[in-house]
Amino acid sequence: MKLKSFFIYVSALFCSNTIMADDGEVIPCIDLGGSLMSVQTTDIKLESETIDVYLHDFMMWYDPIVKEFDKAGSYDVEVNYNFLNTDNEREVMLGFPSASYGSWHIFDYKAYVDGVQKPTELKPCIWGPMDTIPEQCCPGMLFIYGCDAAEVCTARFKGHSITKVKNTFSNYYDGDFPGQLGYCGHYILHTGANWKDSINEVVFRLHTELLSEYSKCLYDVENMIVSYGNTNGQYKDGIYTIVLKNIEPDNDFYFKVPEKKGINLCDSLWYNSPVFVSSTLKSSGNNSYEFYNLGDGDNSTAWVEGENGYGEGSRIIYDLRMLAKEDCDASYIDSISIVNGYAKNATTFKNNSRAKDIEISFLQYSSESNRCIEKKHLFTLKDTSEPQTLYFDKEEAYWMTIKIKSVYPGLKYKDTAISEIKFFSHDFYLDWK
Repeated sequence: MKLKSFFIYVSALFCSNTIMADDGEVIPCIDLGGSLMSVQTTDIKLESETIDVYLHDFMMWYDPIVKEFDKAGSYDVEVNYNFLNTDNEREVMLGFPSASYGSWHIFDYKAYVDGVQKPTELKPCIWGPMDTIPEQCCPGMLFIYGCDAAEVCTARFKGHSITKVKNTFSNYYDGDFPGQLGYCGHYILHTGANWKDSINEVVFRLHTELLSEYSKCLYDVENMIVSYGNTNGQYKDGIYTIVLKNIEPDNDFYFKVPEKKGINLCDSLWYNSPVFVSSTLKSSGNNSYEFYNLGDGDNSTAWVEGENGYGEGSRIIYDLRMLAKEDCDASYIDSISIVNGYAKNATTFKNNSRAKDIEISFLQYSSESNRCIEKKHLFTLKDTSEPQTLYFDKEEAYWMTIKIKSVYPGLKYKDTAISEIKFFSHDFYLDWK
């Protein structure tokens, strides 16, 4: 069985196929027989470079029809450069590494010079092989892809002045890494050595703010590996940042978002489990607090979160495709029935904490944009062990996340419990047991 994850690749620099001077001089910057050369131009300096990578949701599911894993999702990149031309005005051909085939052929590529969009063309260009992935990203993996083309545009650099260049593009998540379902990636920076002198400043920002509750539950977004050599990214408000000063780049950026501890998404998908939880309280005696208690039809059992404190932020995720009438199709949900708290008896109910404010998110997929779209609903649950029903306007979704925002504190335990969750689509009950 071939499992699929994805590996993100973005080049840190426009790598020139040729730099055309006004007098017709040609300075080659690519060794057409192999990898990028470290060619120092005599008149153009890359003063600064800012890279913003925006992660969007990456979904995987097991398709029982073809008996393989499928995936969906893409990411966006914006790179801003300040180039200083220390010589006279000249025309420069700029090429951004791409490929003529496969998933490494970037899409929606745009190039701007001093705020004006420039026409681009995909042209043949052997810009360099890379056959191994960094150990901290995907250990032991061999990766082979096409490095045979570049998105090329022509720009006029004014003499003895700064020229601002920006490029934006998107790409599909891709890669073939058995057992690797986490987000991982590689951003080439060492090609910056092709320009004059060192780079004054490089800022790399990896944005996780657009990831849904689904991703934040399954993946350890706040404990990513984000590095440039021995320099690690600093995390704040959903963004990892690395700032490098006065460097002659000899390394590259790497990142990986691992699955959260205790979650094996690959195994869960393989065994067709439709439920994932962010944490679970350890069993005590004959009492088990696992997620399957949520659908056993028995109010005397419950799922209990295992976080420190009252469990605010704990999540329950349902793969609604496993509940659909058609294999791997979306489910239509118009109501949910919840038995709040540990409803075994009145004493147990009051002793344990109960969910109060919850956020229910539906993750939908747009085939047109190949993007996941998240819709959120906020509800306040009553402090009762009786079933309570929450209604929606017929949400079509592939994944659903229930997030605990606040709780009714227990008299004895901080642990927050939910006994039962049922889904309804019009007049039929979606059974996930």
